[in-house]
Amino acid sequence: MRQKLFRRLEDLEKLSAEAAARREPKNGDYERKMAEIMEQVNAWHADPVNQTWLAEQPPEYLFVQVQTLRQELMERACGNQPGA
Repeated sequence: MRQKLFRRLEDLEKLSAEAAARREPKNGDYERKMAEIMEQVNAWHADPVNQTWLAEQPPEYLFVQVQTLRQELMERACGNQPGA
């Protein structure tokens, strides 16, 4: 029983490694693009006008905005066109 379990775990680890290799970004610019996006986000957040606007928003509004963004990202991750 224990040997079967270990064999099954090894098989699952191999499958997981293969799936992870397929998920690797095809584009080598992934790290650079993410760094650029983070720079833009940090620049936007550093602006005092944006900080004031964000502080004035009710939590419900921000919650809805985050949920909407999360849904759009999930649709894109699944290969769907947003809003389609």
